[in-house]
Amino acid sequence: MLTALGDTYFAKGEFKSGEQALLSALHCPNMFGNPIIHLRLGQCQFELGDIHTAKKQFQQVLQQGGKVLFEKEKNQYFDLLQEPTNP
Repeated sequence: MLTALGDTYFAKGEFKSGEQALLSALHCPNMFGNPIIHLRLGQCQFELGDIHTAKKQFQQVLQQGGKVLFEKEKNQYFDLLQEPTNP
C-alpha cells in the first residue's frame, strides 16, 4: 500500500510525500532491497535535489533488479550511476 502511495505521489510530482511513503515502505517486512521501491525512492530524492542519496538508491536497484528497471525511466536516473561519486 505504501509503495503504491509513493508511486502515485511521484507521478503527481509530489516528491517529498513520495519520499516519505517509500521510506516507510522500506520498514515493512521483507521490503528492504525491493528494487521497485528503491527506484521510486531514488527518483523522488533526485527530484528533491538529494543527488548523493538518490545515487545510493539507484545502485541498490542495479544490484537487485538490474539495468532493465531503468529502461522505461528518464535517462537522467541511470546516467547518475555513470558519474563519479564525490566523497
